[in-house]
Parts: sequence; structure tokens; C-alpha cells
Amino acid sequence: MHKAVLLATALWCFSSGAHGATVKDVVGWARDGNKEFVALLTGVGRGVEGANMTIGFEQRERTLYCQPNIAITGDQYLRMIETDIERHPAHGGLDPAMVGVVMTMALIEAFPCK
Repeated sequence: MHKAVLLATALWCFSSGAHGATVKDVVGWARDGNKEFVALLTGVGRGVEGANMTIGFEQRERTLYCQPNIAITGDQYLRMIETDIERHPAHGGLDPAMVGVVMTMALIEAFPCK
């Protein structure tokens, strides 16, 4: 619980512009092995996945993206968001509070509906 409070405080500071951190910084810290930021990205990915499933239950045929019937690992979420930032460098420069939006765009790109 203590680590979660520290992570939340760090993200609040970063999102308030105090340190000028970006989504790319968060992804880099996760890639460097910071377990709290890996957990953050995994949680964001699972949250977006849950939202997508909820939309699917409500609208049956319309979802944000069409994920195959697989479980996505934390490392896979990290790779997807890294790929999104490589393809769209401006996404990496966004405020860390926008990491959910960037994750959503990464999932849409990784699992487009055909």
C-alpha cells in the first residue's frame, strides 16, 4: 500500500507539471524495471480492456478494438504502448495523466476491428 501511495503522489506531481514528466518517461521507467510503473501500465491496460468489454456488452457489435481471445501480459502492454509512441512520437510527449488515452490508442492500433 505504501508503494501505491508513493506512485500516486509521484504521478500527481508529474501531472501537475512540477517535473515536466511525459508518458514516454513513464514507459521508460517501466522498461527500466520499475515494478510500480509496470504495474501502473498493466492496470491501465486492464482498465481499458474492461471498458472495451463493457462497451461490447452494451452495444454487442461496437467496441473500441477487437482483441482476440487472449490474455495480455504486462510486458505486452508495455510493448504496445512503446510501439504506439514510436509510430506517433507526439503521444510520448503527453502529460502522464494521459497514459490511459495513449494505451487506448495503442490497443486500437494493435487490435483493429475488421
